Amino acid sequence: SVCVDNEEGVEQVMEHLYDLGHHSIAHLTVDNHFSSTVARVKAYENFMRKRSLVPNTIIYGSGDAPLHKLMSGPNKPTAIFAQNDGLAIRAYKFFKSIGLSVPEDISLVGFDDDDGMDKFEVPLTTYAQPKKRIGAKCARIIQDILYGEEICPQHYLIPGDLIVRESTSTVSAKMDTACAS
Repeated sequence: SVCVDNEEGVEQVMEHLYDLGHHSIAHLTVDNHFSSTVARVKAYENFMRKRSLVPNTIIYGSGDAPLHKLMSGPNKPTAIFAQNDGLAIRAYKFFKSIGLSVPEDISLVGFDDDDGMDKFEVPLTTYAQPKKRIGAKCARIIQDILYGEEICPQHYLIPGDLIVRESTSTVSAKMDTACAS
């Protein structure tokens, strides 16, 4: 198999948020057991524990109830790391509907760099899947097989790129107050 290095990607996303001063970072994920989901949740939780921070993984289904509960509770996050860009966009729309502004009130990061994330209302900071590099590696493997090369089954992890856009900012006094309340 050939895929993005999910653990490295999450590490870069989390370092970015941490370096901006975010220590209360929630992770929005989905309820499935895909290897990418499992790897991203594990990497997020490991990052938080390494820094003696409390992980807060939120399963986000079809409605906004999990986000509503998260933002109504006493420990509101200053940043959200979403499992993928689609979840990040859903979270953005929820925040907007309750009067929160990204990134002024809460920073938001996705994963995958889906088409249009650079042109969204607030261009989304995201970890880009290296689609061309993944495709090129797959093509080389197929070519080797076609030319009779002996191929040992392997799992190739291809590094992606953190794309910092306008959906993240440093922790503001307003965010600090929200976390304390």
